[in-house]
Amino acid sequence: MPGRAAPPPPDLVSTSMPMVRGRGGLPEILLQTANACVVHGDDAGEFYCEHAFFSAQRAAAAARSVVVDNAQGEKLVGFLHVPRDDATASDGPTLDQEHRHRGTRQVVAAALRGFIDDVVAVGVSEVRVLITGYLEWGDVKNNPTGDFVAHGENLHASMVLAFGDLVTAGPLVRSDERTLCLAYTMRRGVKGRSHKVRLQATQLSVDDDAINGSAHSLQGAMASFRPHAVLSLGVHRGALWIAEHHADDVRLGERDGLPAHDDNAPPRTVMANNFALPRALHRGGLAFTS
Repeated sequence: MPGRAAPPPPDLVSTSMPMVRGRGGLPEILLQTANACVVHGDDAGEFYCEHAFFSAQRAAAAARSVVVDNAQGEKLVGFLHVPRDDATASDGPTLDQEHRHRGTRQVVAAALRGFIDDVVAVGVSEVRVLITGYLEWGDVKNNPTGDFVAHGENLHASMVLAFGDLVTAGPLVRSDERTLCLAYTMRRGVKGRSHKVRLQATQLSVDDDAINGSAHSLQGAMASFRPHAVLSLGVHRGALWIAEHHADDVRLGERDGLPAHDDNAPPRTVMANNFALPRALHRGGLAFTS
């Protein structure tokens, strides 16, 4: 990866973004790029995607968590649904990461810009962001979200788009077969004050191991990495990128005292609407042209 990032392309954010205000006081279209359109979600799906969003927010509210609140008092925890593509049902590897993930790189860039700005705003000098994606499940043979986080070039491209030549890349370290870490030095402000940014990208299995608190779970990654912001990715059947804001524990039960998917479990807890990711996407996208 290059040590000095190039500035973002001038056409990354559309100048015709509708300004009709909707949920959270935000536009209905949160981000429009040449390759992706991000809108609000209504339901994260009552499966492992919603379980992850619910579980991450619960972990973020725990006493030992260092996950930051934004200016609206929302934890910097978000879930982004990514559309399927032609490679999703294929058993073969993805050879062209840039072609497959061009839109997701742009969307993740806006999320990273918004989240990292929020963390820096509260005085954190070394920012840690956890990003997760899912592995195969059912007819999803090559999950675009698991593929995205498995390749450091995708995360690096997003950081380049988000911050241009404000960031300098350090080494990429793969700690195990499902986890890689990237480090950056970021210059901020007219006085050139620098910050450190560490990204950890982790693949999750589409089963209870993703949300049961094990070493391979989302909660396990949060406990070991102690992120200031968490961005989880999951695939869906639509054509748009969807930023979720609602999560509850419907169909999330217990097995042997640990969280587990249960088709018969009714909702018991509903999280307050969390627009941290939609806000980060909107502000982060606008920042590209500032």
